[in-house]
Amino acid sequence: VISYIRKSKDRRISPCKIADKCDGCPLIEANYKAQLEWKKEQLETLLKKNPRFDESSLSEVIPNPNELGYRNLVKLPVMTSNEQLYCGLYKRGTNKIVRIDKCVAHEPELESVRLQVLQILNDYHLKEYDRKKRTGIRYLYLRGINHKYQLSLVSGIDHFEPAMIEKLMAIQGMNSIYQNIQTAHNPSEIFGKQFIHLAGTKSLSFKVDKLHLCLSLPSFYQMNTVQAVKLYETVASLVPDELNEIVEAYCGIGAMSLMVKDKAKKVTGIEFSASSIRDANEALKRNDASNVKFIQGDAGEELTKITKKRPIDLLIADPPRTGLDAKMVEAIEKGKVPLVIYVSCNPYTLALNLNSLKHYKINKVIPLDIFSGTTHLETIVLLERTKK
Repeated sequence: VISYIRKSKDRRISPCKIADKCDGCPLIEANYKAQLEWKKEQLETLLKKNPRFDESSLSEVIPNPNELGYRNLVKLPVMTSNEQLYCGLYKRGTNKIVRIDKCVAHEPELESVRLQVLQILNDYHLKEYDRKKRTGIRYLYLRGINHKYQLSLVSGIDHFEPAMIEKLMAIQGMNSIYQNIQTAHNPSEIFGKQFIHLAGTKSLSFKVDKLHLCLSLPSFYQMNTVQAVKLYETVASLVPDELNEIVEAYCGIGAMSLMVKDKAKKVTGIEFSASSIRDANEALKRNDASNVKFIQGDAGEELTKITKKRPIDLLIADPPRTGLDAKMVEAIEKGKVPLVIYVSCNPYTLALNLNSLKHYKINKVIPLDIFSGTTHLETIVLLERTKK
């Protein structure tokens, strides 16, 4: 911004001191009510292009009860300044890292653990990654759920001192520590293929509502713990009782499959990630869920196999930001699934997919704010197959 001609009534003094430098939360300078209105408007604009969308089906955005301090995951690049490591964030569209000494989006306790980890790494004089030597720290990956923390030091071919690992494990709430080896020159992913378990338990055990879940370090989980529960509860509220079979595609660690287990005689979860399937199967042992089964494989392929053998009553689909691929859209259409609950984290790909699902009526659209301050929006859509 060069100058302000007239400031919007919705503009506020940003609660983040580096908002003008960091692009992580582009809406943070708007008051929260305006953020929710903007997100709903963007979603509605995209959906209006669909002739089967009725504005009356769109609910108000379910607000985030914690506008700040909601994020349970740190995954930040590490750099050195004055021989001290610090975390930062790549400025959008550049290779420049903006230093982050305090992030207001992180849960306060998580942020405290992050700073303690950095201090210990600096006490042992660790350096940023050196491409020629293939040593040093590249990323700090830290996740905290219910006051228990998983840490991965994404690095080169380093060997860390046992005393340093002991100090890291002594941080209150530290549950497990891994090293991930990532030596690719320009990696497309934070993690490399090799994980080394250094200390603590191999996975994180936690409770959501009445469910006992298990989370390995490479597995995905919603990055807002409070709103994850609201998401699962909202999905479950849309599922009718006494169904014969529910299928959940992209089921992750199995939370939603387990949440709706009492709604059907049989629940089948499909997930491509091997670590997530291991976590889901571990959760089966910890919950009374004899009617739930998890399958590892491609969502579209596995759904096609299932619907060729037998009809299913309802599909829950929670794909990544890229949305449903063509194979999955075809599987839903050819499988003639009567009801679909589509959980989207990207309004743009959601709109594209709804245009492709031509035999489905849009009954309900429920947006849910998980990442306040950002442009991201979670949306739950209830679809019903039409007779035509």
